[in-house]
Amino acid sequence: MAQTTNTNEILQFASFTSYVEPSFWHKLSQLKLDIDKLEEKVRLIWGKYSNYTSNTSLKPSVFVDYSAYNDQFEEGNLQLPIKGQLLNLNTLEDFKSCDKTKLLNDYGQTVWEHITSGKVFENPTLLVSFLLLTHADLKKYHFYYWFAFPAVKSVPTTYIKKPQNISEVFSQHQLSLLEKAVQNVEDWKLYSAFLLDVDSENVSLRLLREIKTKLGHYVGFCDPSMSPEYPGWPLRNLLALLAYHFPELIGMEVNIICLRLSLSKGIRTANASMVLSVKLPPLTELFESGEDTVKWIGWERNDRGNFGPRLADLASSMNPLKLVETSVDLNLKLMKWRLVPDLDLECLKQLRCLLLGAGTLGCSVARLLLAWGVGKITLVDNGRVSYSNPVRQSLFTYKDSLYKGQGSHKAEAAADALKLINPHINANGVNLSIPMPGHVIGELLQNGKENPQALEAQLGCYFCNDVTAPGDSQRDRTLDQKCTVTRPGVSGIASGLAVELMVATLQHPLGGKAPAIAEDERSPLGTVPHSIRGFLSQWQQISVTSHKFDRCIACSDTVLKEFEVRNFEFLVDVFNTPNYLEDLTGLTALKQETNSDEVWELSDSDMSDKDEGI
Repeated sequence: MAQTTNTNEILQFASFTSYVEPSFWHKLSQLKLDIDKLEEKVRLIWGKYSNYTSNTSLKPSVFVDYSAYNDQFEEGNLQLPIKGQLLNLNTLEDFKSCDKTKLLNDYGQTVWEHITSGKVFENPTLLVSFLLLTHADLKKYHFYYWFAFPAVKSVPTTYIKKPQNISEVFSQHQLSLLEKAVQNVEDWKLYSAFLLDVDSENVSLRLLREIKTKLGHYVGFCDPSMSPEYPGWPLRNLLALLAYHFPELIGMEVNIICLRLSLSKGIRTANASMVLSVKLPPLTELFESGEDTVKWIGWERNDRGNFGPRLADLASSMNPLKLVETSVDLNLKLMKWRLVPDLDLECLKQLRCLLLGAGTLGCSVARLLLAWGVGKITLVDNGRVSYSNPVRQSLFTYKDSLYKGQGSHKAEAAADALKLINPHINANGVNLSIPMPGHVIGELLQNGKENPQALEAQLGCYFCNDVTAPGDSQRDRTLDQKCTVTRPGVSGIASGLAVELMVATLQHPLGGKAPAIAEDERSPLGTVPHSIRGFLSQWQQISVTSHKFDRCIACSDTVLKEFEVRNFEFLVDVFNTPNYLEDLTGLTALKQETNSDEVWELSDSDMSDKDEGI
């Protein structure tokens, strides 16, 4: 290398262009949902680039796909590894507002340490790296991203001889020898930057680390650029490496081989390679004025040619059913990550719910079960959708009330509506009549195969709190003779509380045996109240705990044992005899005793003059 005084000209570099395969974003979505969650941690990934192409018009490119997340680089034909760091931010606002200059300079210091420590001589691939900043909107499948390929900002930027095609510098014989040497390379990772000795009889490739003993005729690198004028981006850091470690080369002419491989008539050639000569400046020029650290550049331009991020919209290319599934999962997982880390979502996903009634409450409850990710819902009802139903019963529409002139079956229409909301739900509607006490059904055959086991519990059930039997719903109905009407907001409140109470019970370690105590916080969703009573007219809500009532028409030992012994014959009596349960449990006698006590407690002073004539 000889000293020269030629006029210096600006040396420009062809920057990298990123190409991201959809599989990369699919894998990122999976990692975000299942592993990273809300953690904004740096993840090491791999990219790949090549100095080989059959199309000389292509830009120097870095590719990433699903294999980017592998622990080891996935080897490909004539592909070189480029190691990177992925930082995925949770919000678009954070993505926009983060200090990208600082981010790049901080990451660039890692590259600088590889340069100054000499690690690059042993592993030349460390000269080239990338930073990928992303935000994944997994509800819309929009991925915002911005690549940076760190390069020393104040790199030597002058050349002495303009770039020349290698055929203008090498003889045909030397070029043939170079191509033979290239064919013998087994591990291109070691030769992404290299030394080249050339004479009339021999051309030999040497490892970059051998520069410490002998510089050689040329310093070379695998050039991803195919431009006849501009060398590729990796040369920037390679020149910084030479300037730092070999101050004796300052002001000297250094010859560079930009090795580019192409295919000509089925034969791999180096005809597209380029040769140029540069002059290295003093080491101090690598640093900004007044600074003791190297500054870095390398943020990629977007499709409009500006420095800015890009957007990958995968919503249109993905299966809509898959989008629904992942979006619903994301809603629940966000709640788990942000609010309830101990929430067992898999328990809810595997849950099977049976809803007896697909009216105002049944529709609201089913709708909320969807929101909790319940996997299977069966609705039972024998009614049809009437004109008045859709405004209160959220799973029905006007069209349901027109079906065949008599309205759709509620259970079936509700199940169909659930599937329209979430196609992944396993919903079924069963058109079935379930009699109540006092609804005469005639003789009912006993065809059950199993008898329920008696349940012993200390706390009372719903009917324990009211000393009464179920009323006859066939009397005192509303005008349409179909349902009971109350304030519209009550159904939403009641169904919301019912579903939340069910979920809280399932999340409690004791399940259905969860104690109804205010200080119990073993459930990740807080306490599990025994009973909730609301008074909408007074805007009040209270939690009530009561003991088991020994004459309860639902859970008393008398009822449970009678059902265990007589089974369906017992049910026939309940349906056909309105007061059967009250008589069986002694509730009728209790009422009579209470009425008798009220009579005997009357005094003469309670009698009015009008009553004296009775």
